[in-house]
Amino acid sequence: IIVLLVLSVGMSSCSSDDVDDDINDPVNSKYLYSDDNYQVDFFLTNISGEETAIFKYGENIVFNLIILNKTNEQVLIEGGVTQLLGNNVFRVYSKDGKDIGVSWEYGDIETVMFYLFPHRERQWSCPWMSDVLCYPSKPFVMKEGVKLLSKGTYYSTFDIRIDETTIITCKISFKII
Repeated sequence: IIVLLVLSVGMSSCSSDDVDDDINDPVNSKYLYSDDNYQVDFFLTNISGEETAIFKYGENIVFNLIILNKTNEQVLIEGGVTQLLGNNVFRVYSKDGKDIGVSWEYGDIETVMFYLFPHRERQWSCPWMSDVLCYPSKPFVMKEGVKLLSKGTYYSTFDIRIDETTIITCKISFKII
């Protein structure tokens, strides 16, 4: 597993910089950020829950995000889950940077207060396509009219904003064959 940690002026990153370098190795489908306070896992799975970065055309892609508060303190996210995850979580881009979009909308959200409890994980998952076997976790609901991704190479990138000084930028690449 390739783990990239970049710390500069309060910014952090967990990423795969070059799409083609590691896209053929499914064991690199999970990207991890970890410091003394937080651990962030961002990874893709197929509908069976197997981690992968390579999908067959028409196969559903499930985006997964886990945030672990490693501290002994409860962390209050004053702006709620929308401050923490923003509007770009699980957003997909083509290899050349074209914004493909997201497959979800916010449903029932914790807008006023949201907590990361000590030594506990918060976990979210969301498929690209709506499926009776796989549906998004709260607060996500599926958008109408989402189209299958065509064959090609893609990436997903977004920021997690825990507070003004703790911003974790995650990026993961995947391929549809």
